[in-house]
Amino acid sequence: MTSVKHPNAGELALACQLVAEAMFKSIVHVVFVEFNGERLRIQRTKTGIRYVDVQIGGEPFRIMEQNRQKASQYAKMARERHQILWIFKGDQYYARYLDGQFTILKIKA
Repeated sequence: MTSVKHPNAGELALACQLVAEAMFKSIVHVVFVEFNGERLRIQRTKTGIRYVDVQIGGEPFRIMEQNRQKASQYAKMARERHQILWIFKGDQYYARYLDGQFTILKIKA
């Protein structure tokens, strides 16, 4: 499921899976995601991009859907109905969730 071993990778991948199911597969409008006994609110940016803030291993992460309006290859894929989530740790890209595949992009020592 993960391409790089990291202490919280499995838990973060599970959170992404649950968020993806709520955002991309639900027929009804979902407002909350249940994760580790918590109700996490699906929020929207000013431009309508959905995201969820989550604490894993005491660290804050933001799981955000791909902006389909951008000109990137990932935006094009999102317009083609691929499920793409970006995971941020602070203001840095940390991981990507693409059609069920979770990949950690960068690990700082």
